[in-house]
Amino acid sequence: MNDKQQHALGGFCIAIMVAVLLTLTGLASFLAGIIGLLAAVAAGAVKEWVYDAKRTDTHTVDSLDFWATVQGGTLGAIVFLVIQDLTERYTWTF
Repeated sequence: MNDKQQHALGGFCIAIMVAVLLTLTGLASFLAGIIGLLAAVAAGAVKEWVYDAKRTDTHTVDSLDFWATVQGGTLGAIVFLVIQDLTERYTWTF
């Protein structure tokens, strides 16, 4: 897995995890998905412009890494919202 794929996967996981946790607290699904996306964006920004910027000997600030994280977070938020919508529309009985 290359670096950009890792950033996208990280953004995806952050968005979904934050959204699920917020939904469990009773927050509306749409708002939880948006906040999950914002958490992924914030994590990508902090990782690039705070963490990497302080470690220039071993890390490089790369705006494309940030955008890969944002793309992964966007996909994560969309997947979360689609699953929530399907869950709310249909009653699953086993």
